[in-house]
Amino acid sequence: MRADEELGAAEAARLRHLENEERIRPALAVFGAFVVLSLVAGIFIFPLPRLAAAAAITVMFAGSIVLTQRLVRRSPHPERWLLTEQTIGVAALCAVLLLTEGLHGPAAPLMAVAAALAGARFRGATLAGVLAVDIGAMLTAAAIGGMSDLSTLYVWMAVLTFIPALAHVLANSERTARAEAVLDPLTGLLNRKALERRAEELEGQACLTGSPVAVIALDLDGFKQINDRLGHDAGDAVLREIAYAMRKSLRGFDLLYRVGGDEFLVLLPGGEEDDAARIAEELRAAVEELGGDCADVTLSLGIATARGTAVDVHRLRADADRAMYTAKSAGRNRVAAGPIAA
Repeated sequence: MRADEELGAAEAARLRHLENEERIRPALAVFGAFVVLSLVAGIFIFPLPRLAAAAAITVMFAGSIVLTQRLVRRSPHPERWLLTEQTIGVAALCAVLLLTEGLHGPAAPLMAVAAALAGARFRGATLAGVLAVDIGAMLTAAAIGGMSDLSTLYVWMAVLTFIPALAHVLANSERTARAEAVLDPLTGLLNRKALERRAEELEGQACLTGSPVAVIALDLDGFKQINDRLGHDAGDAVLREIAYAMRKSLRGFDLLYRVGGDEFLVLLPGGEEDDAARIAEELRAAVEELGGDCADVTLSLGIATARGTAVDVHRLRADADRAMYTAKSAGRNRVAAGPIAA
């Protein structure tokens, strides 16, 4: 997979994690409410010291979930925080298992919940590692309890295998549909739908932190002649090559979107006007240096920046578009700057 496709897929995965957690959050709240009810009911079943310890562990786990969910929404790598939350959760469940009758206690089914979350959130080696920890925790609880009931252990092993496998299959189907929805199939870049979601995030972050955001609007000069002279297949090849060249010249956290036939947009989180001008010039030069069928194609670019509460990505895009048309009117293959929003 080429660099542009890898980064586009990575951003699509990041967005999927964020949207997935938004859907999961209400279910987690209901789940937490029932856990509290089970702890209350445990007053009549378990010795008070054990129950108090289990309640303390549960409260700490709940606190870690709340904190992690906030970090997930702000992080460029939400999967790392989700893995942290999963690890803390399994450790907490291990402790509660040991305090509440092991496989026969009320905490045992919670391991199935943890396994289901892992199947929905992760894949590959990460999922295998999380499930190995889950199963190891269950075996530990059984060993400490003397493994007096092997049939119960076998049933739990089956549950901890089947539920995450089922969740994983369903999540993979959703991943495929999502990738098709937010990635441009021709270039592998992000599309308009992905742009809308990222715009909301950047506006919220800028409002909270006062940080700047820059937008670069890009339009190819001379691309229509490629289609007219060589045909649309050659035009598609040129678009792929130009998208790859632009993606290579950007930093890992700068996001490149295809928003039209030969129109692109770059979002620069934390980008000042000088940063945007420098990056725009690097993009222009990267396309100008291409040979072959791309040799007659150049870039006209417009930039617009804002900071803090003034960040409105749709308005910045409109300002950058106007600046880009100014660049075209001035002779093409150049960069023009729009107003700086106060």
